[in-house]
Amino acid sequence: MRICERCGVQMLEGFSSGSHGIRLTRDGLLDRTPVAELKYAVCPQCGKVEAYVEELDRIKELAEKNS
Repeated sequence: MRICERCGVQMLEGFSSGSHGIRLTRDGLLDRTPVAELKYAVCPQCGKVEAYVEELDRIKELAEKNS
């Protein structure tokens, strides 16, 4: 459950922009393999939009590889 930082109302989650996911760069080159899909939560009161990633395991794997 996400709470809006502006007004404290519960946000509606799971929206998608139809994008092709997050793309990582390495040494200035674009890696064309999507790592995760961006999801969005929207506040029904003020309209604030928040982006988040649900597939944190994949992000953590990449972070450990690059450490």
